[in-house]
Amino acid sequence: TFFSSTGATGVEGTNGKDAAWCAYSAETGPGSPVTVVIFDAPSNARHPVPWFTMTESFAYLSDSQAIGAKPVALAVGQSFVLRAAIAVITGKADGARIGQLFGELTRDLGWEGKK
Repeated sequence: TFFSSTGATGVEGTNGKDAAWCAYSAETGPGSPVTVVIFDAPSNARHPVPWFTMTESFAYLSDSQAIGAKPVALAVGQSFVLRAAIAVITGKADGARIGQLFGELTRDLGWEGKK
């Protein structure tokens, strides 16, 4: 199941929708849940970003940066810096715990106030 920082769930609620983070929880085997989370740094130019989520054929989660809708044009020598963090959590994590972890990462990685 996909879920995001906005409280949205499922592909319908997360695909193409802006959020600070997006997560996917599933079982890797009977009674073995795991949660994978991607955090978009608040310092990123397009934060919060729209996410790409899907479950057809396989589950997929990506910070899309809306590149298809809003391409990034860079001059020679110019850079486009993106910061993200990924967490793999044993068990099914809830939004409150992931939100707390996002706050800790933002502080500990020095993401606050950077653009």
